[in-house]
Amino acid sequence: MSKKSSMNAIAAFVVGCVFLSFAVVSCWGSPPTEPQFGQGEMTIMRVPLEIKKLSVEIAETPNQLQYGLMFRKEMADDHGMIFVFPETQQISMWMKNTFLPLDMVFFDEAQRIIAIHENAKPHDETRIAPDVKGKYVLEINAGLAKKWDLQIGDQFLLSRR
Repeated sequence: MSKKSSMNAIAAFVVGCVFLSFAVVSCWGSPPTEPQFGQGEMTIMRVPLEIKKLSVEIAETPNQLQYGLMFRKEMADDHGMIFVFPETQQISMWMKNTFLPLDMVFFDEAQRIIAIHENAKPHDETRIAPDVKGKYVLEINAGLAKKWDLQIGDQFLLSRR
């Protein structure tokens, strides 16, 4: 083997290693940087009774809406995340990169529950999309929608901190 072909083989090997390292990092690297979420307090009520008060993180920018609760390993039962979409629309959620089983509570523009999806499975990429259009989705730990006896028509009030 000539010196030139040896150098070409070494260069090709080095380039291959560089590309392989980028592939490994993109597949198994650390998760993307989590966005900063707004903070608030949410009260769910069956007028005139209060059902539950909880602290929520507010996701409303495109980056926040996409990231949501991904990569989280735990969440307190008095905590959740409210997704605020820019307009009423057909909402579709999934559990990609989500480690926690969740209940998803869908609300319309009047802040009334229109659908509840219980026990969404971690890492499941199946779309969760109720047949009605909504504007908000509350994600809480799996089992809480049943424990709190949430029902279609219940409402929420949100105050921002």
